[in-house]
Formats: sequence, C-alpha cells, structure tokens
Amino acid sequence: MIFYKYVPVNRINILSNHHIRFTPMNELNDPFEFHFKVTAPSEVVIDFMLEKHENMLRASIINHSPDLLKDIVNNMATSELRTLMIAHYDDSIFQKFAAWEEIVTNIKNDISTKIGVLSLTKNPSNLLMWSHYTDEHRGMVIGFEIDDMFIQNNVSDCFPVQYQEEIKSIHVTNFKDVQQSEPDMNKQAMSVALTKSQHWAYEEEWRMFTTFEQTNNNDTLGLMKFNPESIREIIFGMNSSEGFQNEVQEILEQNIPNHQCQIKKARSHYNNYKIIIE
Repeated sequence: MIFYKYVPVNRINILSNHHIRFTPMNELNDPFEFHFKVTAPSEVVIDFMLEKHENMLRASIINHSPDLLKDIVNNMATSELRTLMIAHYDDSIFQKFAAWEEIVTNIKNDISTKIGVLSLTKNPSNLLMWSHYTDEHRGMVIGFEIDDMFIQNNVSDCFPVQYQEEIKSIHVTNFKDVQQSEPDMNKQAMSVALTKSQHWAYEEEWRMFTTFEQTNNNDTLGLMKFNPESIREIIFGMNSSEGFQNEVQEILEQNIPNHQCQIKKARSHYNNYKIIIE
C-alpha cells in the first residue's frame, strides 16, 4: 500500500541519505498531542484522594465548611471522612489534589523522549497539505510502499488518526497503562497518540511509531534509515522549479539506479479548487 509524505524543498536529502525522521511528540505542530483527561466514578476518585492526600483533604474541608469544627474533622476516622466526601463530592477538588494537568504534562514529556512519530497520508492531492508542508507547492510528495519501507523490527504498523471534538478520556483505573512507552505501545497509550482534534481532520493522517534508542543516527533525534527501493512515486509541486526537479531525478538515478519510480507533476484543475496529478 502506498503512503505519502509531503516534503519541503530543503528536505531533498531524504532521497540522498535514505533517512526519514520520526518526530518526538512534543515537537509536532499541535500542542495538544498526547493530550488526555482522566475520568473516574466519584467513589474511585475519593479513594484515590484519601490514599494520596488525606491530610490536605481534611484541611480543605475545614476551609470550605466553616461550620465544621477543626477538631471534629481532624479526629474523624477515614471511613467517616469518606462518607462526608461522597455526600459533598466536587470534581474540581479532585482536579486540584490529583494535579492531573501536571501529571499529564510529565507523561507527555517522558514519552516524547522515547517515542517518535512518522506522519503519512494516503492522499497526495490535498490542497492544504501542499500549501502547509511543501513550501507552498515548491517541494514534492514522496510515495512509499509502506510494507517495504523499514527492515527494522522496532517500527510499528501504520495506524489511522482518529479525529474528534472532545479530548480523549482515560479511566483512572487504566491510568498506569498510559505511562507505558514501548515501541508497540499498549492500547491506552496508542489510543491517545492516535487521537487529535477535529480541526486536523483535513490531513487524513496515518502514523507509525518507533523508539529513539533504535534509530540510526545520533546527531538528529529520530532519524531512521529506510529502504530506498520503497520509494514508488515522486510528485513535484505545481510551483517546483526545473532545477529542483532535475536535482531530484539525478539523486534518484545515482542512488537507486535499477529501481522504477514514477515521476509525476501536480497542477491546478481548470474549473475547480482541486489538484490534478499526472
């Protein structure tokens, strides 16, 4: 199956050095990458807070309930405190004491030091993608046969990104699973890494993952060697220069002399806002 990578002019070295970058998640152009919220039934939340923050909770109850005497609250058994909290449960208290925003940020930063993302798409004629990722149609799109692209075993399969209005929710009982950051990522972590806002749906993105300790270049984090014979198509942008096109074809002839790669060119449709590739 052919997947496509939109490439600006200055990334022509992808063709000559046969390396492509798996980008750390915190370097991607969406600040909401690997962003999730934690949900839980009130009883689970309260038990979590009692385990982690019982003394702080007692103080908070006193501050929010002036009619309760300090000695009474401080001398309550944990079971009595639990009953009181269930009766007056407030999700904002959980968010405050659990500090999920900080925890999620720390997990995201940790995973970004271990996991890289390669963004691809099945659509080579996306007008916005050409504008955003190819130097305003001056670059190219490279078509890869995905099954032949990587020899290494540490690269995942290619998965479609899911787009939705709401931030991904993770049940608190599955929270530890999200922190796992292995190449094959568990279901919880994978579901977060493959969820983005509906605003990005136009990209029709597919993703592959790898671990950085397995990449092949120590100078640039995430560079991964690929099989040059996996390149099946080169599509030049409608604004690409003749010099750029010639340079690309020379690189292909020098580096992959016996390989058949289709060379195509994008142009604008005469009557519609569409890109034609021929």
